[in-house]
Amino acid sequence: MDFILVGIPFDDSQTFRKGAAKGPEALRKTFPKLETFVSGVDLSQEAFIDDYGDFEREEFSLKGGKFPIILGGDHSITRFTVPVVKPKSVLVFDAHPDCEDSDGHDGFARRLAEMGYNIFIYKPRCMSASEKEFLAQSKNVKIIDEKGLKEIEGPVYVSIDYDALDPSVMPAVGNPEPDGLTFKEIIDAVQIVVGKAIAVDFVELTPTEKDTELWNSVAGKLVYAVIAEVVKSRKK
Repeated sequence: MDFILVGIPFDDSQTFRKGAAKGPEALRKTFPKLETFVSGVDLSQEAFIDDYGDFEREEFSLKGGKFPIILGGDHSITRFTVPVVKPKSVLVFDAHPDCEDSDGHDGFARRLAEMGYNIFIYKPRCMSASEKEFLAQSKNVKIIDEKGLKEIEGPVYVSIDYDALDPSVMPAVGNPEPDGLTFKEIIDAVQIVVGKAIAVDFVELTPTEKDTELWNSVAGKLVYAVIAEVVKSRKK
């Protein structure tokens, strides 16, 4: 199966920890060090990944019909990539609903909803009072659990903020929140919708010199694990 890899090294967020613009470069350096036999799939044989390099956030484009794997960058990039991919639904893994009245990373889901997309946010665990009020009134943004995953209509764009993971698993994010998901819980959720997926992005990795090797490895393994699930779904 053919994939394209695209980086969008953008970071304009005011966060606990900055540096998401370094995410694509850090992941590219990490991928060659990782085991490519993942969940029964030999990615070196069954997944051709063509690296298209980096794009400016506003200049993202696609060609050739291959499955896009998009590396951020802060979560604001998703507001620009979704309209290019043109899904019916957007599934978001995030510690936060990102529904502030903002053009930044903390408001991308709200802006996409305003464009008419159906947004499904999987088990967020921290929100502001204004986000809670917005969610109570919104008709096309839903907070979901496992049951809600089965109700999502395709085609689906999947957006994975690394802060969806518990900080004990992935602390190298802009806004870490306690009581997060495990690596396996994200993959289990992805398995439910992956047959409908047409693109995946990974955002908010914030690598530093001190912890690059360890946390970048976890981040890279999540990318590979999701790609393996896409390959398996297509083989079925």
